[in-house]
Amino acid sequence: AITPQIHNSQIEKKTKNDNIRQHYQQKQKKRQENQHEYNNNQTSTNDDDIMTGATLACGLLGLILGGKELAPIAAIIGAYFAFSDSGPAGNVARAAGGIAAGTL
Repeated sequence: AITPQIHNSQIEKKTKNDNIRQHYQQKQKKRQENQHEYNNNQTSTNDDDIMTGATLACGLLGLILGGKELAPIAAIIGAYFAFSDSGPAGNVARAAGGIAAGTL
């Protein structure tokens, strides 16, 4: 007579443990989804914003260094390097564009 009660008690404990485990797995999955969504939102600056920022940043630098004659040339060069992925110069232009796009 004692055996069925112990067996039922063990089944209830197992069911309860399974429910708790499933609850925490669902919470962990939701937390990971939220983190993934947060990461996507953090890196959502698109290429157009970066290129516009690179154009603006390089044009402003050209204006400071060479006046109004050099500003449009520097802006075009900055946009070209940001778009064409030209090694270190492209990296610098995109970085400047990312900073400018993030502050606009």
